[in-house]
Amino acid sequence: MFEYHGWATLRSAPPAELIREIEALHDLGGMAAHLEVLNGAWMLSIMGLRNHRNPDVIDLYHSLAAHDPDAYGLLYVWDQEDRREGGAYTNRFRVWRLVRGKLVELDDSFLSPCIPTLEDPYQP
Repeated sequence: MFEYHGWATLRSAPPAELIREIEALHDLGGMAAHLEVLNGAWMLSIMGLRNHRNPDVIDLYHSLAAHDPDAYGLLYVWDQEDRREGGAYTNRFRVWRLVRGKLVELDDSFLSPCIPTLEDPYQP
């Protein structure tokens, strides 16, 4: 399972290629990506729940960092297929922080470990 929830505030109008990247994610199914202007600021909200990892979600935040160094936001990802660190992240949300043109992956202290914080352990 690949679950994610994110938002970002852009300080400048996104170029056409970034808008296409957002629309492509929205069209995949099992996910939603919305970009709109609220009170003069470009705002992105994104969420999804898919059966398998989609690296395009994190790539989108890398694109935001490259196109708008003043953009900021957060992306929470729970990737049960994440085998880095010997699979240590399969039961944890990871937080991607976008600030000043840099995207950094951080530990989550609010929702992790997902089991037993969010769900009970499996008991047949």
